[in-house]
Amino acid sequence: MKTIKLKQYGAGRYDDASPFPLGDLELVLEGIPAVNSQFRFIGEVNGAKVLAEPVGAAKNSVTIPADKLAAGRFSCRVEQYEKGACVKKYPVEDLLVTDLDGTLAADPEIARMRREIEGLKEFKVKLEETVRQLAAAADAAAKEHLALEKRVEVLEQNNDLFTA
Repeated sequence: MKTIKLKQYGAGRYDDASPFPLGDLELVLEGIPAVNSQFRFIGEVNGAKVLAEPVGAAKNSVTIPADKLAAGRFSCRVEQYEKGACVKKYPVEDLLVTDLDGTLAADPEIARMRREIEGLKEFKVKLEETVRQLAAAADAAAKEHLALEKRVEVLEQNNDLFTA
């Protein structure tokens, strides 16, 4: 069971942002306002609606059967209705679903992006160090080349003295 914390402004987030295996996706929704409105949970897999179910402050859990889930992107939101009209939407960060040899696994998108950003930061540091090392090696090679050019020039001048 995964808990989603809905936010008044911004995307709702999974309380545990680590990747997890998927069977039936059981979700508990925290933060549904206790107001006199109707709320509906909408779940989609790769843009196709797989679940539309009433929810509320008291009935705040839903289950998406495993047979309705597939690799790709699972998106969901809670919509608030008053007098039959949708007045507010509470979006939730997407789950990126992968198929690992017939077993589905899900990864909250924002947490995954953060891990990727950290990996890129580490790569940048390593790349900058490599560039510094290469620049130092190129500088040393250029100095050695200049020294060899001067030595060749001196040898050529000395050779000219003996052949003249």
